Amino acid sequence: LAHAALSDLSNKKYIHHERVAREGWQARAGQNTLDVKVAGIQASMTKDGEGHRVTTLYPGGGKLELELTPEKPLIKFGERGLSRKGDGAASVSWYWSYTRLKAEGTLTLNGKTQPVRGEAWMDHEISSSQLGEGLEGWDWTCMQLDDGTEVKAYRLREMDGDSDPWSAVYWIDREGKTESVYSADFSWEEKDTWTSQKTGLKYPTTVEIIANHPNLGKKTYFIRPLLDPQEFTGNRADNAYWEGACEVLNIKGERLGSAYLEL
Repeated sequence: LAHAALSDLSNKKYIHHERVAREGWQARAGQNTLDVKVAGIQASMTKDGEGHRVTTLYPGGGKLELELTPEKPLIKFGERGLSRKGDGAASVSWYWSYTRLKAEGTLTLNGKTQPVRGEAWMDHEISSSQLGEGLEGWDWTCMQLDDGTEVKAYRLREMDGDSDPWSAVYWIDREGKTESVYSADFSWEEKDTWTSQKTGLKYPTTVEIIANHPNLGKKTYFIRPLLDPQEFTGNRADNAYWEGACEVLNIKGERLGSAYLEL
């Protein structure tokens, strides 16, 4: 299973698709390195073993080809990369990220090919279980701030709407060192919503996160979408969710950086 999405901010369009395929000529996965292919979606390591190549085909003849080069070391969240998600012994996931990658390549869209460049974030998370008892879902964001640092935050939503105690905020400094707090030291407040005309679902796409950094004190991050309709519907009608490009502002409304939000 693989999915891909493209937020076309200039034309205010959200292009997405999902592919399901079985191993064989439709799909493959390397055992010893990153080398995966599901239909028109491919990802592999570069020859030097440091960067990545990604190719995505979009409906209507679109194509994105990127080469991603790490600008920071691999970040391992939690002890040895084991990210705690609950009280139980099995409530952990392997969680590693490249929080800032230089991205360069080409994008073909509407019959035109153009060079593209920017910064990317790569998450790699594996767990043996889904949501724990008493949880109904999660919200997640990553932020690349203009000062060269990054922030990752997520809340595990309880049935009554509160955040599970193992919800967390992580800060990554310019050298790749991390600091973190759990839910007792941050809040995630919904500030505005967007309702999908396609599914009727209402998403809290504008949020404010206030967190107590262990060394720098209170930090406020106001996240708002750059495009409202960034709903991914996939192949199943019951699996819709919202994920897309956002910007980060401080308490004064000044830009802090870019963000990606998953609801």
